[in-house]
Amino acid sequence: MPIRPSLVLGETNTYGTGASGLAVHDASYIKLKSASLNYELPARLVSKLHIRTGMIYVSGTNLFCITSYPGPDPEISNDPYSLINGYSDAATYPTMRQYSVGLRLGL
Repeated sequence: MPIRPSLVLGETNTYGTGASGLAVHDASYIKLKSASLNYELPARLVSKLHIRTGMIYVSGTNLFCITSYPGPDPEISNDPYSLINGYSDAATYPTMRQYSVGLRLGL
């Protein structure tokens, strides 16, 4: 582990721990959190199927994130007491992508 300069008075920083601007990164990002697409089935098809309404849908969450942040995700933290992302993202998992496809029928 490289030794980093210390910003704490009296700390020797022998093991590379401590405050340093070298570990601060730009965490700006653009993220598509969720999107959905619905298609209502035509009335002719609905009447042939003997149902009142019909809809096909596709939805997804956490679809993409554009960032230059070196960590897994600029929105996550391993600090359980933080309201604003915490102080570290070491050993954390990125947010999970989810996809859904379905059919809604009104009988």
